[in-house]
Amino acid sequence: MLNDLILYKKYVELMYYVYKISIKYPKSEKSGIVLDIKNTLSLGLNNIIYFHKTNKLLYLDYLDNNIKVLLVLYRISYKMKYISIKNYTAFSKKITIIDNIRKGLYEKYKK
Repeated sequence: MLNDLILYKKYVELMYYVYKISIKYPKSEKSGIVLDIKNTLSLGLNNIIYFHKTNKLLYLDYLDNNIKVLLVLYRISYKMKYISIKNYTAFSKKITIIDNIRKGLYEKYKK
């Protein structure tokens, strides 16, 4: 149960970080990649919340998909020079922690 709570807390921390960084994007991307990132973050949070209610493995799989999409969107953001290497590295570390927690939970509930 504690890992479940940690997953939620770490994900919300990631959301705060991403929302803070999204200010750096050009206005032309506010309805483009920034919107895609925010939508994917929201879907991930929904999957974490649904994970607590039913079919844990399914929602952990959905969260895995959200994480993969976020990684691609952030890689694009970095390559397009919307964010710095420092921001990209910090995001990568945060998402890796979340993914490791997700993997641990998956193993726990797979049994």
